Amino acid sequence: MFKKCLVLLICGVCILGCWGINNKPIFFDYASEYTVYLQNNSNFSKIKKANNLQYFLTFNKSGEGCFVNQEQFNALELANRFNAKLVFTEELEQGINYYFYSKEIKYSQKLNGHKVNMQVFVASDYAVLGCPIIYGGY
Repeated sequence: MFKKCLVLLICGVCILGCWGINNKPIFFDYASEYTVYLQNNSNFSKIKKANNLQYFLTFNKSGEGCFVNQEQFNALELANRFNAKLVFTEELEQGINYYFYSKEIKYSQKLNGHKVNMQVFVASDYAVLGCPIIYGGY
């Protein structure tokens, strides 16, 4: 009986570990706090802040975003990491928006007739990352 319980416990830990690895934030290497987008009936009905553990325990995610320090961030390195292609850019008074598409990211959205799934806003001293796009402002 003890061996069966131990085997079940080990299997449960392995399953939970695999789920956790596949459920980590897209921008895990860039931030420890995220804005999590929650979807309800194809509308983004709620945005909440979350740390790594809260992100892990959040269900019905439809995307994420985060703020990063501009000094430690390079938009092209991020794009290369996800094999993302630059779709288009927008220059704003406050900075530049880069819109990318990557087959490696499951979220996507149509924007200006283009399919995108990663937006990067770069200002002079910070950057905001969003997937599929940034919600909640920058």
